[in-house]
Amino acid sequence: MKYKLDEDEKKIIKTIIHNGPLREKRKKAGTLTEFDERAESAIRAAKADLRLDGYNATARRHIVRKLHESIEHNTPWEMLGNTYCGRRLFYRIRQQYMLLIAKHMGLTNGADREENG
Repeated sequence: MKYKLDEDEKKIIKTIIHNGPLREKRKKAGTLTEFDERAESAIRAAKADLRLDGYNATARRHIVRKLHESIEHNTPWEMLGNTYCGRRLFYRIRQQYMLLIAKHMGLTNGADREENG
């Protein structure tokens, strides 16, 4: 099953992930906004909700870290090193991860984004 976010949703999700280091600075300074807290919560929830059947906890953490790194630094699969999965599967899981973040941020419910494929 594939999911498709529209371009605006993708930009919002990527920006939320790109701004992670800025959120950390604001957290240390004690100036986190409500949006920052929602974004952190959405990312944590998406990581927890992401289904990776057949992977143990260590491999799952590694894959999720590589997904997040890929989005945060605009790094393609080919440049990430060992991701514990193939290219096609990696990008499919990445789409699901982004959709879960959008869902937890309240941008989309995901049900209307299903695409036959």
